[in-house]
Amino acid sequence: MPPSLSLFLHTHLSTTTLNALPPHLLRRVPVSTRPVWDLAAVLVLVAFIAAQVTLVVAVWQAVGTVAWGAEVPSWEAGGLRTLVKRAGGAAGQGAKSTSLLLQPVIPGITTPLSSLPTLLTSLFLSQSFHELGHALAAAAENVPIESIGVHLYFLVLPTFYVSLPPVAEPTTELRIAAAGVFHNGVLLALTWLLSSAGGGLGKLCMKATGVFVGSGGLRVVKVSTMSPLRPYLLPHDLVTTIDDYPLIYPHTSPHSRFTSYLSSPTLQSQTTLGWCIPRAYFTRTISSNRGDCCPFPSSSSSADHEPESPKLCFHHVGTPYQACLDPLPLFPPSEVVPARCQETKDCEGSDGCAMIAEEELVVRLTVGEVGEEKRTVVWQGEKRLLGEQVTVTDVQPRKWFRWLGLGWEPAFEAFYSAIFTLSLTLGFFNLLPLPHLDGTVLLTSFFTSLTASRTTQIFDVSRLEEGMGMAQARPTMLSEVVRRFKWLCRTEAEGQRRIAVLRRWNWAALGVWAACSLAVGLGLRG
Repeated sequence: MPPSLSLFLHTHLSTTTLNALPPHLLRRVPVSTRPVWDLAAVLVLVAFIAAQVTLVVAVWQAVGTVAWGAEVPSWEAGGLRTLVKRAGGAAGQGAKSTSLLLQPVIPGITTPLSSLPTLLTSLFLSQSFHELGHALAAAAENVPIESIGVHLYFLVLPTFYVSLPPVAEPTTELRIAAAGVFHNGVLLALTWLLSSAGGGLGKLCMKATGVFVGSGGLRVVKVSTMSPLRPYLLPHDLVTTIDDYPLIYPHTSPHSRFTSYLSSPTLQSQTTLGWCIPRAYFTRTISSNRGDCCPFPSSSSSADHEPESPKLCFHHVGTPYQACLDPLPLFPPSEVVPARCQETKDCEGSDGCAMIAEEELVVRLTVGEVGEEKRTVVWQGEKRLLGEQVTVTDVQPRKWFRWLGLGWEPAFEAFYSAIFTLSLTLGFFNLLPLPHLDGTVLLTSFFTSLTASRTTQIFDVSRLEEGMGMAQARPTMLSEVVRRFKWLCRTEAEGQRRIAVLRRWNWAALGVWAACSLAVGLGLRG
């Protein structure tokens, strides 16, 4: 391979300058950190089992999605667009989306290309924190660090490493190997505490600066370029209600109420009210076929006629009747909005209580500043996809700092999400017993410790360093786990066979998952 091409594909950088940093950091801790790494090893062994279960579920789910076309709920942003319209506005067509339990993160394919800088920064931090775990655990075990370096692929993708000498004691090697994944878990907890989906400390810190305050609802930051909502929801628009569910509520942030409403399968039906409409409008018997209620408009158009306003199917509460009606007169800014109701008895005279049929998949957003006339933006499609087209925030700069814009809180949330996703991914793959990953060292050292002689004595190195003489180390949590599970592996050869079986299964499972993910991405489902 030509040197220039080799340099482009793979660049290796290492240094010994940082070797003294981990021991220096530990010297500032007043107590021994060895129990922490002991607990970390036990937790990571449990996480290894959880990773194998996750892999089984992911493969089964992927195969089912491809073979039988099973719908899989999406828990990440992404997907196609749905039919939307605003009161007095236009409409457009969209479709449903599916996802797998394990999804590849590929900028430009599975995530927007604009997310690449955030992903690379998050990858750098996640890997650095992972390797810091190995370095600190090695320093706690008095294992010298030889070098710290990075492999840079295509001059963009980094993989960090900490070079250590061979470790004779298997439980020591186990603690050092487990520390990286343990640090990924710590980073997950930190980002969860900072994110609005978790502890919300990041938003509290923003407000504590005095620069940002609550927005009194949800401010629109941006709308997807391809979204039909774009002409009707503008940046800085204030959303105060979704359907009849107020976003402003004591001790709860508007953003959390918004996301909870979009993700809940029952909250909409529990909180939405109907309208009092003359019963004479309801002539059709309720049918599961939407076309029986509101016939689909003809695709032909005439230059002499304006397009009809989109109509929706309404059900008469408590009766088997339905009606196809124009919903726009029911929504603000209509001059006369009918009375709202839960049951027909809430209406007067010959009116009945009518609700939009659930199969219409309609969501209403009330938009307008406090004290000003409100207007209604109507979305028609899956609720959870609404949040993918519209970026909102419940934090805004104070009057003197409006030049900062509204994008800071969503940018921080995207950063927390990227760190969470990549740290979780890094931890998951390092739990698998694959070449060059921590899972191989983790399993090898664990099985080696199981097959170690029962007469092997382990001494407390710290007592020797302090000149207190030779004393056998007290049993630790990890040593107790090893003692209780010695029945798993009797000989070193048996341990190697178990590792080989697990490695073959993991390679096969990842191959099936990757093939199914590609098939789902190409739309080749059953």
